[in-house]
Amino acid sequence: MSRWLALARNGAALERRAQAANRPIGTIGTNGTVPPTPSPAPDPTPIGTNGINGTAVPIPPDQVRALFALTASRLAETDRQSPDTAHRTALAVVRGHLLNDDRLAPDQPDPHRCLVCGLPEMAGNVLLSVLAARAGERHWLHHGGDCYVTHRRWQDDKVNACLIEAGLTDLDM
Repeated sequence: MSRWLALARNGAALERRAQAANRPIGTIGTNGTVPPTPSPAPDPTPIGTNGINGTAVPIPPDQVRALFALTASRLAETDRQSPDTAHRTALAVVRGHLLNDDRLAPDQPDPHRCLVCGLPEMAGNVLLSVLAARAGERHWLHHGGDCYVTHRRWQDDKVNACLIEAGLTDLDM
């Protein structure tokens, strides 16, 4: 195990120990221990604030359009790009900005389980830390399988919903 992974897991273990120290002995489980509870898998419908299709997009469309207009004008003025090139580049910049926006970042209910499938680390399929949009947070995803691809698809769907809501529908980039 790498040093940074050990430190990240040790920090989570220390946090769990601190939470367990606040519980009275003998009231939960046996000898004050907390019985393990399985984490439910996250809802696979990624669009909207509640994970339900059709709910409001968490980033206002006006804000997305303003970011796009500002980025496109700066690219056209400072980099002397043609309007078409500035438009394509600005759309890529806005897409990257939205992917890193903490309002679209999912919450990880249990750092000892995969964010996508909800299963713990297994032999041959370890959990890897992926940086999250929120400072100091990480997402834990399985190394093998489709967990990372699924996570990226969820995030791309959220970004696409924001761009469509803002009227920036050139999504074939």
